[in-house]
Amino acid sequence: MRNTALSIAKGVFAALVFHAVVAWVPLETRSVPALDEGAGRMREVLLHYEPSASFVHRTYVEFLAWLPSDVKVYVAVEKPEHAAEFEREYGRTATPVIVGRPITTWSRDRFVAREDGSVVVPPEAHGGPPARLNDAFVPIAFAGLEGRRLGSAPFRFDGGDFLAASGRLIASSVWASRNSEWTVTELVSSAEKLFGQPVVYLPEAPEHHVGMAIAPVGQDHVLVGDARWGARLCPDEADADRSEKTAALFDACAASLEDAGFLVDRIPVLPTTTRFVWLTYTNGIHEDGVVYLPTYGRTALDAAATEVYRTLGFEVRPVDASQVYVYGGTLHCLVHVIRRDF
Repeated sequence: MRNTALSIAKGVFAALVFHAVVAWVPLETRSVPALDEGAGRMREVLLHYEPSASFVHRTYVEFLAWLPSDVKVYVAVEKPEHAAEFEREYGRTATPVIVGRPITTWSRDRFVAREDGSVVVPPEAHGGPPARLNDAFVPIAFAGLEGRRLGSAPFRFDGGDFLAASGRLIASSVWASRNSEWTVTELVSSAEKLFGQPVVYLPEAPEHHVGMAIAPVGQDHVLVGDARWGARLCPDEADADRSEKTAALFDACAASLEDAGFLVDRIPVLPTTTRFVWLTYTNGIHEDGVVYLPTYGRTALDAAATEVYRTLGFEVRPVDASQVYVYGGTLHCLVHVIRRDF
């Protein structure tokens, strides 16, 4: 009981500290597009390193082995010695972002990177245990390190609530649910002003970050997960969510994107009955003609997803995410692309 109370107290303190810090972050008034996630080539990425998070080790090893040596890596850490551990463990030079408090491995959620290098953060801390709350300090430390412009959005969001593709910003009802005091029209208008690009709003979508269901694969071209296909490929997966309700939510995303003028192809996805735990192939890192593709050790599923990308002309660089997905995210949740060359 005492440990629980202490954990709660730490969480409350972290939230109060973040609110005090973010109060000094000005409301962003400039319209600058979010960084496109389906085009160009990566030039800078941000990872989080937490020494006890061994479940990401294999994923980091394989991703960094594929990553070209001229891509700059930033690593957010609690203390400087953790940055040195990261370099020894992965053999990759990285610029440390010292946060000064424990953090998690999830780099994607606490800010949006924009085309001019500026950083947009939400106006308040995300809920969760202390380390999860502390993730909100990473973009503040990162912006300070590099002298990047830092601004606050007027609405709540996770970074994963948005997918920038083909000059548009895709968002769903999950984002709207974080801002119940706004109408959808108000929320979309505010985001369009902030990012200076049209928002494609999906009124029906699975309960997860939008990139877990959708991937950009070309100009006005996306992949959307197909839960029925995934279930057929894994007949022995005991915890697969085979419900028609879930499958229909992916179909609704596909229909909305087609209505918005996107060419939509499908790719297998296997949601499970555990909230947020999916085997998904849209949550990779996409470049011009290259995909860093999360894989899960499910032979038929991995092969079918690989074939979808190869048919579209992609070079597939597989990255083992079999130890990561059970925590509710995959590769794109761990790797925050900060800058691309177009």
